[in-house]
Amino acid sequence: MTIDRYNQELSQLKQFPTKFLVLYLLIGLLWITMSDRLVEILVQDLSAISFIQSLKGWFYVFMTGVFFYYYLMKETRKNVDFYKELQRNEEEISLTNEAFNNLNQGLLITDHIGYILKTNKQFLDMVGQSSEEVIDERYERVLQFQSNESYRKMRRTLEEDGHWESEVLMMDKKGEKIPRHFTLHQVVDEQGKLTNYFGFLVDIKERKKKDQMLHITKTQLQAILEHSPLGLIACDTKGKINVWNGQAEEILGISGEEALHQSVLDVGPQILHGASSYLKKSYNEAEVFKQNREVINASGEQKYLQLAYSNLYDSDGDTIGLQVMFSDYTNEREFRKELDYLEHFDFITGLYNFNTFNGEAANYINRLPDSKHAFMILDIDRFHSINQQYGTDFGDQLILSIAKTIKNKVRSRGLVARLKGDEFGIFIPRVDNDSELKAIISNLQEEFRQPTNIGEEVIHPTISFGISVYPNDGMRFEEIYQKGNAALKNAKKLRDSYSFYDSSMNEHMETYFYENELHRAILNNEIELYYQPKIDMDTGSIQGVEALSRWFHPEQGMISPGVFIPIAEETGLIFSMTDYVIKKACEDYVSWKKAGINIPSFSVNISAKQFAKREFVTEVLDIIDAYQIPKGVFEIEITESITMDIENNLGKLNQLREAGIKISIDDFGTGYSSLKYMRDLPVDFVKIDRSFINMIGFNEGKNMVDFIVDLAKLCEVEIIGEGVETQAQMNYLRSIGCRIGQGFYFSKPIPAKEIEQLLYVVK
Repeated sequence: MTIDRYNQELSQLKQFPTKFLVLYLLIGLLWITMSDRLVEILVQDLSAISFIQSLKGWFYVFMTGVFFYYYLMKETRKNVDFYKELQRNEEEISLTNEAFNNLNQGLLITDHIGYILKTNKQFLDMVGQSSEEVIDERYERVLQFQSNESYRKMRRTLEEDGHWESEVLMMDKKGEKIPRHFTLHQVVDEQGKLTNYFGFLVDIKERKKKDQMLHITKTQLQAILEHSPLGLIACDTKGKINVWNGQAEEILGISGEEALHQSVLDVGPQILHGASSYLKKSYNEAEVFKQNREVINASGEQKYLQLAYSNLYDSDGDTIGLQVMFSDYTNEREFRKELDYLEHFDFITGLYNFNTFNGEAANYINRLPDSKHAFMILDIDRFHSINQQYGTDFGDQLILSIAKTIKNKVRSRGLVARLKGDEFGIFIPRVDNDSELKAIISNLQEEFRQPTNIGEEVIHPTISFGISVYPNDGMRFEEIYQKGNAALKNAKKLRDSYSFYDSSMNEHMETYFYENELHRAILNNEIELYYQPKIDMDTGSIQGVEALSRWFHPEQGMISPGVFIPIAEETGLIFSMTDYVIKKACEDYVSWKKAGINIPSFSVNISAKQFAKREFVTEVLDIIDAYQIPKGVFEIEITESITMDIENNLGKLNQLREAGIKISIDDFGTGYSSLKYMRDLPVDFVKIDRSFINMIGFNEGKNMVDFIVDLAKLCEVEIIGEGVETQAQMNYLRSIGCRIGQGFYFSKPIPAKEIEQLLYVVK
């Protein structure tokens, strides 16, 4: 039943008594008036009129009774139907009100102005007021609008759209602001006239908390995704990419903008092709598939990746896509390679380290137990002093330089290692003969006696060798190593030398190799002369040259004078070799003179054994006369040991001096007995030993050099600084009055032809 019909029915019900009374009066009036008049006209008999009047009364009562019976029955039925329908409506309204009050959102109904007509319980609970407090109150006041502007905005939206919704903050009974969502709708009648407003108020506090938690979770997940050390890619079942995090961008060199919504087949390096393959075949297989893959990213960089492919499922367990998680272990791989390298090699030199060298040498001995193997341990003399003077970086560079020298000399013939600090190891497997081993040692010694350039510095380091041999010195490499170390200690006592653990092998190798080979070399003219100029350090002019013997073996190459000259003296070959050297030096001088190149002097070194020979002076003078060498040009260099034997050698020195031959004491300062005889010796020059020149940077070196120079000045002897290798050394010698210098700083020993060119340039 509609409200209009209800009102209509109710109005009719209220009018019924009045209508009934009026109708009754009208019928009665008409009946009385009309029936009396009709009786008067039709009936003249008074007695009949009385009867008719009585009959008329009874008829009126009967007829009105019937009429009103049917009329009342009709109206009663209408009223019964109305009340039944009203009862049904009331029941419906009751149910509606019950539902209205049991809704989990607040409801309100207002009139067309906005005064609240009805609310449900939920609305009252949310606004914290009673029904009496809100009924007939404006809804905007109950809802606590924040400002007039927000209210005006709401009214404009209602007028334009017919509804309005927004979030509002309302105070609860505790004074806490609670977020609500409010929706208001206009209600209009059939003519479009506004009749009411219908509103919904929803408590969104929990939803806001969930939204906030969802937002936080999403933000955290996004942060984890973007800052994760792992690359993450996801795609749907068709291979369309929908996730591409920052680490994936960094590793693969492809931005998310380029990759998102593209097919895995169209984007990027091989990693995605692997993902495509997994999409095609793996949905019914293991959930996680792992692999390592080498890829070239979009920037052309080689990357080594660890990948894990896994399916993505929806809530029903259906596959909706694939994700690929991967990490870049390129740096880790390189680091592991470096660690592996450092386990086996020395990080400065690149040579084997001790453990690897030990293992490899032991393997050789185990594989070839019947062969002869040699172990050499090398140590840089005075390395601690070098480190102190020049610094550890300089020391590392020296270590590296020496390592390269050893490696170049040994090459594939054996194993080379840096054992520790300034110690190096060489293992030579299958040594067929002792001469091969000696040649290796000789080549290394000769190489190490050359000056070494480290940056702007030039130094002259020396090396000591300790040598042990399998199986002579032990059956295991550990024993061979220990014996080599013991031999090194003996070698370092002398410096710039070598020592076998088995001393008889030292003697055997010297005799075996040099006695035969040196004799053959002298006969075959394998001994060549190299010349090193002596320089006036004030003018830069050449004051003379020193002839130095060099032995070039046809198989072993150049053999150091420090090796073959002591053997020559011991075996007696020194006599023939010295005669050869003097003659060859004279020949070169004559050749220079014929070429128009004049030099002030040339000198030859004479050993104590050669000088002690009875015929020495005669033989020298015969050679000088044969080549017509002018007086004052030829010079001999003798050692301090000769000057110590004044009684036997003074006469020879005077004879040579009288014949115009100049005399120079070589390596002066290494002995001390000759100092008191300096005034009595017919000496022209004193050469300061190179060991003192090398120590000019140290106080003890300077003191010794100063002492020798002062002594020479006192004896009126010319000083020659031997072994000058740096500008600083030259400057210091000049500052203390040493005029002539010789050493690698000016020129290394060079062949006669190169001396010719040098002298020609000076001329």
